[in-house]
Amino acid sequence: MGLRSDYVAKKPLLSGGVIEKTIAELNWLDRLMFSTVYLIKKLWHKVSRRDLKLTRKIIFRSEQLFLLRDEQLYGLLTDLRKCLCCKSLDDNLVIERFAIIREMSGCG
Repeated sequence: MGLRSDYVAKKPLLSGGVIEKTIAELNWLDRLMFSTVYLIKKLWHKVSRRDLKLTRKIIFRSEQLFLLRDEQLYGLLTDLRKCLCCKSLDDNLVIERFAIIREMSGCG
């Protein structure tokens, strides 16, 4: 009898996808794999402090956009929308998008 994992068969290991079963309903191999992936991601997140870095960059970019008029912000947003249609999502696009939205909403 070989080891069989429904978790691996249905979800790519690093996708972070939601599984339909609760942790208690999974077999021992799935629980081990799910917990390991979760802990590695959590540790990596803490080590890299990605959220804090992104937040600081968004606020910094938003402060740069403070002096622009609404028409210029709409132009930047339109250009960004075109960019998002053609490119994959990366940190720079996320920073730019959130900074523009933050500035347009008056939070900046």
